[in-house]
Amino acid sequence: MKYNSNSTSRRTAQGNVVLALLFAASSSTQASAQVLEHHLTAFDASTQDYFGESTAIIPGWAFAATKYDFAVVPWSGAVHVFRQSGSGWGFSQKLKSVPPVGLTTFGNAIAASGDWLAVAAFNESVQGVPGKGAVHVFQRQGDDWVYQQKLFASDYASAATTSFGSTVDIHGPTIVVGTVEDHTLQYLAGTAYVFELQGGTWAQTSKLYASDFEYGAFFGYDVAVHGDTIVASATDEDNGVMDSNQGAVYVFERAGGSWTQVQKLTHHDSGQFDRLGFALDVEGDTIFASSVFHKHNGVQQSAVYVFTKQGGSWVETQELFAADDMYGMGRGISVSGDLAVFGHVADSKAAPGAGAVHVFRRAGPIWSQIGKFVAPDGGPVDYLGLSVAIEGATVVVGASRDDVACPSQFANCDSGSAYLFRIAPQAEQYCSCPGIGPCGNHDAFVGGCLNSSAKGAVLSAGGSSSVLLDELVIESRWLPTDRVGILFMGSDFGPPIPFGDGMLCIRAGTTGFQRFLPPKNSGTSGSMTWGPGLIASTQSNPPLTQISAGQTWHFQNWFRDPSGPCGSTYNLSNALKIQFLP
Repeated sequence: MKYNSNSTSRRTAQGNVVLALLFAASSSTQASAQVLEHHLTAFDASTQDYFGESTAIIPGWAFAATKYDFAVVPWSGAVHVFRQSGSGWGFSQKLKSVPPVGLTTFGNAIAASGDWLAVAAFNESVQGVPGKGAVHVFQRQGDDWVYQQKLFASDYASAATTSFGSTVDIHGPTIVVGTVEDHTLQYLAGTAYVFELQGGTWAQTSKLYASDFEYGAFFGYDVAVHGDTIVASATDEDNGVMDSNQGAVYVFERAGGSWTQVQKLTHHDSGQFDRLGFALDVEGDTIFASSVFHKHNGVQQSAVYVFTKQGGSWVETQELFAADDMYGMGRGISVSGDLAVFGHVADSKAAPGAGAVHVFRRAGPIWSQIGKFVAPDGGPVDYLGLSVAIEGATVVVGASRDDVACPSQFANCDSGSAYLFRIAPQAEQYCSCPGIGPCGNHDAFVGGCLNSSAKGAVLSAGGSSSVLLDELVIESRWLPTDRVGILFMGSDFGPPIPFGDGMLCIRAGTTGFQRFLPPKNSGTSGSMTWGPGLIASTQSNPPLTQISAGQTWHFQNWFRDPSGPCGSTYNLSNALKIQFLP
C-alpha cells in the first residue's frame, strides 16, 4: 500500500498501532542472552599492549596483534590467534618472532591469506643493523601456525632504507610490504617491496616506487594486493600543488612476471591535507581509498572513494560518506565480495571516541551503507575501527585503546581488545532520527530518537536471512533498562511519522502488523534479542504474515519508556529492511 499523505490517514494508522502494541506488551519475559558479536581479549593482557591495533581474518581464523607485548622480552610484540568452533571463537595460539627480540614492534601490521600469515616488525634489527625492519611469515600446518621465514629488504644495508614493514598485505602467492621511510629516491619518498612464493620459499622480486616520486610523499603508507594488482598510497603526495598533501594511489599490475605502474589515481574534489589513501583495499576490479581529513563543500567530512576498472583503466565511480555524516570514517578499510567495512574511530555513539564500523553493500555498480556496528560496551577513546578485516560476512575490528582487561586501578591502561561482528548481508538499517525528534530528541548516530538512556535504540541484524537456515538474529540495544518491548514487522514503509517519543516508519501494507510474542524485557543490559528461529515463529500466522523466501519485510522495536524525554511513555528503535532468501 502506498503512503497516503492525508493527515487523517496518519492519525488512524498511528492509533491502530498504539492499541496493538499496548495490548501486546501487557506481560514480559527476559531477553535472550545471545549477542551478535564475540569480544576478544588477550589472556595475558597488560597495560599499553594496544591489542587489536592490527587485525586479520581468514575462514575459521582471526588474528589480533599486540605490538607492545611485554611477555618474554620487553616490547617484543605478539599476535594472538583465535579459532572458530561452531558459532564461537576461542584462543588458539600466541605467536612471537623467532627468536623474540625486544623493541621490535612485532605485529605493527599483519595480513593473512589462505594458509599464510605475514607479521611486520618495522623496528627490528636485520643482520645486526638496527631499525631496518622485517616481516615474519607463518604457515598453518593442521591446527598450528608455524614460523617459516623472515623477510627483509634486499638493500637493508643501505643508509636510505629503514622501517621496512610499516604496512603489509598478502594474497595468494604475493606479499607486498610498504616502507614509508625509504629515502632511496628522495627523503621519505617511500617504497614497496614485493615477495612471491617460489618453491615453498618467499623471495623478493620487485621494489616499487611512484613514477613521480616526491620528497616526503610517504609512498607505501598503505598497501594492498589482490591477484595481479597491487595498490600503494602516498598520503602526502602534492600532485603539483606545493605542500598540499592531497594524496594519491598508485596502481601496479603484473604482466609477464614483472610489476609495472599502470596508473596514478587522485580524487575529483581533492583539497589541501586530504591525504587520499590513508587506508585502502583492492579486490577484483574495485579499489577503495579513504580521505579521512577530506573537507566536502568546506565542511570536515571524511570520504571513501571507489575506483572501478573500466575498459582497462581505473575510474573514480563513487564518493562514499557515512549516513550520519560523521567526521573520521575510513581509518581502516576492508572489502570482501559485495561487502565493505570502514572503521570510524571518532564515532561517539557509545561514548566519546568509542568508535564504530560502517558497513556498505554493492547492488549492481552502486555501493550504499546498510548498517553500522558499535561496541555495546564501548568506552571513551576505545578507537574501535582503527583496524578492520572482513571475510565473507564476518568482521574482526580492533579497539586498541579499550581498557576492558585492565585492573580497576588502571582506568586508562589501553590494553586493547577486538570484536567479531557478523553481518546480515540482506538487512539494511534505516529510519534513524538525525533531524528533529518529536520533542527535539534527535540522535545523530543511526539509531532511533533519544530515550531515557540518553541514546537512541539501535536495531541491527546478524547472520543469514535464509528461510531454510532460519539463523537470523535481530538485536536492539541502547534501550532503557528493565523495560518491556516487542519486535513488530510490516510489509511496507513510508516517511517517518512521530509516534510517542520516536518515529514510526513501518506501514501495515496489505498484511497488517505482525508482533513477535511474548514481549521481552531489556534487563540490566538494556537490550533485547530475537532469533534464531524467527522465521519459524511466523509459520503459524495467517498466510499473509508468514515469512517466505523472496519476500521483504520491515522491522522496528517498540518499547516502554515512562521516563522518556517527550513524556509519551514509549519509544521506537530505527527500522530494518530485510530481504529473505531461500
